[in-house]
Amino acid sequence: MKRSFLGAGVVLAAAFVIQPAVAADLGTRVYKTPIEAPPTWTGFYVGAGIGGAAGTYDLAGGTYPGYGDVSAELNGLGAQGFLFGLNAGFDYQFSQQFVIGAFVDYDWHNEDVKASASASYIDWEGEEARRRTASGQAKTDVNGQWSVGVRLGYLSSPATLWYLSAGYTNLSIDDLEASGTLGFGNGTFVVGIPDFDGWFVGVGAESKLTNNISLKAEYRYSSFDTKDLSLPAINGFNLNDALYATLEPTVQTFKLSVNYRFNSW
Repeated sequence: MKRSFLGAGVVLAAAFVIQPAVAADLGTRVYKTPIEAPPTWTGFYVGAGIGGAAGTYDLAGGTYPGYGDVSAELNGLGAQGFLFGLNAGFDYQFSQQFVIGAFVDYDWHNEDVKASASASYIDWEGEEARRRTASGQAKTDVNGQWSVGVRLGYLSSPATLWYLSAGYTNLSIDDLEASGTLGFGNGTFVVGIPDFDGWFVGVGAESKLTNNISLKAEYRYSSFDTKDLSLPAINGFNLNDALYATLEPTVQTFKLSVNYRFNSW
């Protein structure tokens, strides 16, 4: 009997010694919560937006040597209207607070450019000089503007970007339709207007509404080169032989866009 109790005591003692050792070998399982990567602006995006545009169009003209003295006055050569645009680009966040990117966009403009004009000029008939007058109205439409540029931005928070933009831009305008009275008759004619190359600068802000959707607002100022206009022939006389006319546009736009961002997390 004593041996039975002694054996049982040895077994119990051994069990108490072995149990902590087994528990230590098994260890305590620790479940770690995955650490999410901080949000980034790096990635491609596409978007669409609406806004407004206001343009001014400086028109100048004169005569070539041997065709008398011409002076002209233009009033109201300006336009305001709405625009709709599409854009695509790529951003790269190279630090916690700075983003650089490149983009391309196209804006369809809804602007009617209207002008009224009056002019006086000297017409020589033999040795007799006669001052003639001309007056008329003209109208054209701004078709659209496409741009390619870069931007540099500062993150005031992980989801809000303030930026400056700059780049190349091109403006398309319909030919000018004009009608009026000239010194030698009345007429309706078309003045050819080329496309205009230029540059733009802008300032804007963009805020992420979700990981993939952002809202952007931007103001731009665009300045374009001065280009020669193609004048018509009237009563068999080509006005380009005697007169020249140039046009220099500047356009200001404000646009609100919604962008979808790929690979943004």
